[in-house]
Amino acid sequence: AEPKPKTAAAAVLAPAKPSGGGERHSAAEGEGEEAAPEDEPVVPLWLLKQSNEEQVGRLFQLLRRLPQAIHWYLEQTIFPTYTQHQRIKLSASGQELGGAMLFPSRIGFSGTPSDLLPLDLGRCGYEEGSDGQMLHVLTDPAVVSVDSVASGWTVDSLLQRVATAEPRFHALIDTGALITGLGNRGVAK
Repeated sequence: AEPKPKTAAAAVLAPAKPSGGGERHSAAEGEGEEAAPEDEPVVPLWLLKQSNEEQVGRLFQLLRRLPQAIHWYLEQTIFPTYTQHQRIKLSASGQELGGAMLFPSRIGFSGTPSDLLPLDLGRCGYEEGSDGQMLHVLTDPAVVSVDSVASGWTVDSLLQRVATAEPRFHALIDTGALITGLGNRGVAK
């Protein structure tokens, strides 16, 4: 009977041990890579000396592609070290970021031009003439056409129609937010 595992790693890896005959095979065996020789057993984890390169090398050959070992290493070592979390989360909306609460002076605020800016920033300063230019292009029959859709359409049928139209469409302006329930990738497919 094998002794009870003395470490968390041993308990996690215990189900991965091969059963019967005491044979141990490398996780890479069968892939053309070097396996740990059968006549050189791997010492139990609680007797392993990390400074012994030969012992660590044999153990590495056995465990390096074992999903349980990889998962344990990521969860116990990598993630806690490199993805630390805080108990308190600082958050702010556009109102706070653009307002005087966080910063006494602000030199700009990015986003879609609208009058929904933080009150401390005042009214949006639109570029003179840009709205007129946009409306001119969007109402020019040489640039834009309107295509009516019969009743009974679905999001999929509308997208199929756009994708297979002749002549091809260059853009779809969904002014009524008709295409819902799909992300950019779903629409593209």
